[in-house]
Amino acid sequence: MDRILLTRPQSEENKELKKILEKEYDVLIDIVEVVRIQVLYDNLNSAMEIIDKFDYIGFTSQNGVKIFFDFIKDRNFFVRDKEFIAIGSMTAKKIKELFGIQKEIIIPDKYDSESLRRKLSYFTNKNILILRSMLSLPIDLPNVKEVYIYTLVPVCSGEKNLGSYDYVVLTSSFITKVFFENFVVDTKFFVPIGPTTYNVLVKYVEKSKILNFPDNYTIRNAIERIRSV
Repeated sequence: MDRILLTRPQSEENKELKKILEKEYDVLIDIVEVVRIQVLYDNLNSAMEIIDKFDYIGFTSQNGVKIFFDFIKDRNFFVRDKEFIAIGSMTAKKIKELFGIQKEIIIPDKYDSESLRRKLSYFTNKNILILRSMLSLPIDLPNVKEVYIYTLVPVCSGEKNLGSYDYVVLTSSFITKVFFENFVVDTKFFVPIGPTTYNVLVKYVEKSKILNFPDNYTIRNAIERIRSV
């Protein structure tokens, strides 16, 4: 049975995902928390001051959805009249779950910032507000306003040996950088979540130690890639 190390925050959602993936793919998964989420409350307040000007609200992670929901749930702010954009299917699912909506959510073909930018470039007559991580790649479209509502902060200082795993899944370019600055691991292969993560990973390890990133840049797809080896 493959032993997999997953670089994600120790959230309830990630713990539940671990259980589901272990059962579904017959693997053993450990989670190492490389970074923690730091909410940027001043920016959330700024977003609320302008949110009525926008037709669409977009999110580039499940973290962003939950942070925004927790921020507005006691403020009697009504979002069901807005349209929504999500960078991927799991983020869209989280929007529907937390905000209690069933309407269609716009999702790009690939779950990355460049694909999202291409998708949004067709919505030139709509004003779009994207709520996201400070570490995200910019969309840079004239009708799109980006507000950074959280950032990621390293949780480890100094080298820590994590032991041996068959595979290590690295889930962002920033996490990859922090991981190699603070951790040591013995593994057969590293698995980057997508092309941006891959471009950072090759600075630290030989290409022969890297599995190709999955087609749709999700943890589930990364596990599927591992099981296909």
